[in-house]
Amino acid sequence: MKICEEKIPPLMVFQELFNENVLFARGINWLYPDKTEEQRLMGFANISSELLMTGKTLGEYLTDAVMYSKKPIIMSHVGAKGVWDIKRMAGDDLIKAIGAKGGVVGIEAAPHTTMSKTKMTHDLDSFMEHFEYVKNMVGIDHVGFGVDCLYGDHVGVHHAFAQALSIAATSKTGAEYEEVPYVKYLENPTESSWNIIRWLVKHNYSDEDIGKVIGGNAIRVLQEVWA
Repeated sequence: MKICEEKIPPLMVFQELFNENVLFARGINWLYPDKTEEQRLMGFANISSELLMTGKTLGEYLTDAVMYSKKPIIMSHVGAKGVWDIKRMAGDDLIKAIGAKGGVVGIEAAPHTTMSKTKMTHDLDSFMEHFEYVKNMVGIDHVGFGVDCLYGDHVGVHHAFAQALSIAATSKTGAEYEEVPYVKYLENPTESSWNIIRWLVKHNYSDEDIGKVIGGNAIRVLQEVWA
């Protein structure tokens, strides 16, 4: 079933999907992959109108989706609004719902996302602030890493495809921050995999807990969902 078929109201499709396993899409181009930009915006406007009619925010809908899902959920690329308040981050209620369901929140490091007010820029330490915020809220068994980095100029990719990826809308903040050419110590998948573990060791995390957050938690959820 395609969400982009005009005859099927998008929220009805979402509600059907929520009854079983759920895939969260983060940009309107993912919801309407075969449409023009104008058509995508129109489709997203229709979804927004339906949300307004229910009196719920999108965040509340996502929280409901987690609550009604029959299986735990991995929210794989996100951070905490409580650390950096932009639309791309998850609110406390959603994070708690995922933890209560037995799921996992994966902390991302795509440029200029998981920043913090203590750093006002994006680097490994601000990224790990999000990790510890979520860990303190839902426990070590319900957090991990969905770093979302690449080999190459990630910032350049964002600048080139800002509109298609909905980056401007989801990353908007009134706070002034230092833009970086890359996220220090999280430049690519290789650097990230080494430096996250180094940070955890430096901050006295046990081998057991490190194993959980670098993959063990996600594998547990996948095994339960696919059982």
